[in-house]
Amino acid sequence: MMMRLKTAVCDDNKRDLSILKKELDNYNVETDIEFDCDYFSSPVKLLKSYEEGTAYDLLFLDVEMEPLNGISVAKKIRSIPDKDVRIVFVTDHEEQMRYGFDVQATYYLLKSSLKSEFKKVMNLVISTLNNDQSLLTLRTDRYTSVLVKIKDIIFIESIPHKRDVVIYHTSKGQSIEEKSSILSVGNILRSKGFVFVNKHSVINTQYISEFTNDNVILTNNISFPISRSYKKTFNDVFAKKLVIEDSFI
Repeated sequence: MMMRLKTAVCDDNKRDLSILKKELDNYNVETDIEFDCDYFSSPVKLLKSYEEGTAYDLLFLDVEMEPLNGISVAKKIRSIPDKDVRIVFVTDHEEQMRYGFDVQATYYLLKSSLKSEFKKVMNLVISTLNNDQSLLTLRTDRYTSVLVKIKDIIFIESIPHKRDVVIYHTSKGQSIEEKSSILSVGNILRSKGFVFVNKHSVINTQYISEFTNDNVILTNNISFPISRSYKKTFNDVFAKKLVIEDSFI
């Protein structure tokens, strides 16, 4: 099954940008990883993309750029905050590798050995993504999957007229369909702060704005009826959430 990664590549040298594009294309052909890529020849344009709400799974940053170098760009991205994007620095100079620790860079690629080292670095990146418990892999069709941050999922709903199809709604404005059952999804996410409110809906308790005896309203102002058969479980989960939050006050 193919995994799709939202990827940004930023390098103010067009030749180096082209080389990275070719290596990503080659890796796509050799593996089941597909890159939905945005290419930037200016760090300012990359930051503007972030300001417009684009989120990335993977980021390749040239260290030496103008008017902002790659380290400065990475610090700005981490302070947005985006603590989750995997950052791979691309540089001409091995001594610059030490700067990556401040911004949790996943790895470095030396331009002099980029072609020979690219696959090894990418294998490492994919391994860390596959082992990240804060991410959920959604199978969007028979051959493709995407990564979603669990904390970004607001609620999941089943579609009555579509058998075993659920839709994930995220804080990023995404609505992602997956071939699955709502029961299976609810069980997988139960330990992550999600709870059933009725047989068609699973919500993330982090996004609860208010609730009454019969309804719960989320921070996006969407309201869900709480079915009688799920009321006790919902109240127990929400009460536990409040106890945990109070312990940090």
